Amino acid sequence: MSNQVLLVVKKEGAKDPRVAELCREFKKRGYEIRHVSMKNLILFSLGTTIQTIRKKRQRRLCFLSNHRSLLFSSYRAYNGQIDDFIYLPSRDDKDSFSSEPVKSLANLNGIETETLHGKIYVQMGFEQADLLFPLLLLHHRFVYFTRMEEFDWDTPKTKKSIGKEYKLGNRTFSFKGEGEKAETVSIDPVASKPFAFDQDFFQAAAAAPQWTVYLTRTVLKMGIPADIKGKVATALFHLHRDSPLKERIFEQIQDYIKWGKDSFPEKVNLLTASLALKKEDGLLKLIHQTLLEDRTYIAFHYPLLASTLGFVSYHGLQKYKGIYQDQRVIMARIVEFYQGHVKAASGEKKKGKVVIIAGQLLAQQHAPTAVVLNYAKQLKLVYPELEIKIFVDDTFVYSPGEVIFSNAFSAAASRNFKETHLKMLGGSGIDLIYSDPSLPRMERLKRDLAFFEKEKPEVIWSIGANFSLVGAMLFQHYPIFSTSLGGEEALPFAHVFSGGLNRETIEKEWNKFGGESRTYLPIHHGIDLKKAESIESRKAHGFAEDDIVLVTVGNRLDADLSGEFVEIMKECLEKNTSVEWCVIGKGEFSLIHDGCSDLIDNGRIHFIDYHPDLPAFYQLCDVYVNPFRKGGGISAAMAMDAGIPVVTLKSSADTAFYVGNEAVEDEEFSGELYKLCRDSEYRKKKGAVMKDAIQKFFDFSGAVDDISRGFEMAKTSFDSLSSDTGK
Repeated sequence: MSNQVLLVVKKEGAKDPRVAELCREFKKRGYEIRHVSMKNLILFSLGTTIQTIRKKRQRRLCFLSNHRSLLFSSYRAYNGQIDDFIYLPSRDDKDSFSSEPVKSLANLNGIETETLHGKIYVQMGFEQADLLFPLLLLHHRFVYFTRMEEFDWDTPKTKKSIGKEYKLGNRTFSFKGEGEKAETVSIDPVASKPFAFDQDFFQAAAAAPQWTVYLTRTVLKMGIPADIKGKVATALFHLHRDSPLKERIFEQIQDYIKWGKDSFPEKVNLLTASLALKKEDGLLKLIHQTLLEDRTYIAFHYPLLASTLGFVSYHGLQKYKGIYQDQRVIMARIVEFYQGHVKAASGEKKKGKVVIIAGQLLAQQHAPTAVVLNYAKQLKLVYPELEIKIFVDDTFVYSPGEVIFSNAFSAAASRNFKETHLKMLGGSGIDLIYSDPSLPRMERLKRDLAFFEKEKPEVIWSIGANFSLVGAMLFQHYPIFSTSLGGEEALPFAHVFSGGLNRETIEKEWNKFGGESRTYLPIHHGIDLKKAESIESRKAHGFAEDDIVLVTVGNRLDADLSGEFVEIMKECLEKNTSVEWCVIGKGEFSLIHDGCSDLIDNGRIHFIDYHPDLPAFYQLCDVYVNPFRKGGGISAAMAMDAGIPVVTLKSSADTAFYVGNEAVEDEEFSGELYKLCRDSEYRKKKGAVMKDAIQKFFDFSGAVDDISRGFEMAKTSFDSLSSDTGK
């Protein structure tokens, strides 16, 4: 006879295959299975059965049931006699187990004052979650439960046998053996304090990572304001961003999406809240998969698709093989949806009219803003006969009511910077038109498309606006020439693509991520590299004259910095006590704070949120160190223009393109950095080479020639496609 026993009490009548499945597993592991009929069973008589089994000195006694009232009350009454409790959630019990004390025990009244050992193991999926979690949220009672996956098959718990006496009003219910000590617990119902997402709640949630996804799902179903839901859901995931169980939590998220029976808003809310988990690999694919599977909420898809760009740039989500194909399908569905409600344009064109679509225009120091406005000014300067207007799409400023998820990636409205933009254009005669995000999306599109219908552009020049919904809707009506502000562009809604990278690099990236091969034109960059407007001193920033000052700059360094890069910087500073590292940009910089706390405390690492005159600050610096990223090209180009050598990987697309042959392979990065820190002559020589290279690269005349050629190529491609489709 086995010295391990599984006591099984299941509901009468309806079959539950989960019970049979678990019984088979216990039997396979050497347990004796004892079935107890619920017919005429009461909680007190169950104690007799338990005592009979215990007299035979069994090593381990487990209790399995799909009856909530019986299992929960037994967990309390017989906690000292039964080693493990296993619950299979099922529909409400409607039988004799509704009298006292079972009712109060099963409702967990007074459980917070009781001594209990072990937890209730629950085997369930999301199908049964609603049977359990509304109840367990109250008083954070989920802390008494864990998942069956946590069950330790090999090591039984050591419990001290103790009886229980429960007081309810003037009645006492005793569950103890003869001569056994008993704990007295009051189970009188008391007025519950209002439920709150307070410190106690989050402390309990932090101790229960196995329930994170279930808790979040429950919160998202509550009838509370959407912004509070989003904040609480995000906070729940944030609790476990450094947990060793983070991977397991993400597996639950995957299971949840695979189950897929919640509504689209509930699913995407949970996914975007999980950005706080800092699980960079896999989440982006789940978001796109959820968008692809939904056909009901297409009117709400665009803000989420646009936000994924920020999820990559600022949250560090990793792109996956096939992402561009997924994004293409999602955007095509969105375009098709709105084309069914909004007339796009007639396609009539006016010779010499160019409309530039800009994704956004912000402050003067915002590099993409400088690029767009400089390009426009130079084009007008060389071709004054062109009538040029700039349409500001405000891709990341959404219309009212269309964001139904948390943590949307958004930006300030471009219109707020209109005076700055007009000043930067300097009376060039170029008009600015801003999309109006205060309008509902349908009305906003009608207004925006009416503008193009009125202007009748001969060609549209899209600059950094690959995800513009307006641009995608105009693709079949006007020639579109698209210029990237960094790397390859995902969506195919242009007739010719262009950028600072060579064709080979772009094709490699398109192939890597499932993009379509398209016509691509490498172009010169046309931008005024800002010159220093002031003189800065090392002393004012705490640097000695003989310090070697390394600088890293970026708008999204939290996403750009990797553990490997930070470790290289740490080793460099530790090997040379005269080296200082300055990090310019906003962020939490948790990798630096966690890995380099001593260097920070000793004043060797400096953080600057923002510097209005980077070229002036670069005068104090010796080496620009580029993280392992795709973007960041403009800040590196400014450093090169100041005569500072740049250390960058060949795979860091934008910066490597400017640096050219001076870019290094992965295994050479730290060696190049150390050499620049040690050898002042080498540093001076490298700086001069890079300054010469960047001044030749940023050539307005070459850029305008390239752009003009791109316009003609786009018009030819558009005419060819139009004739093929019978237009």
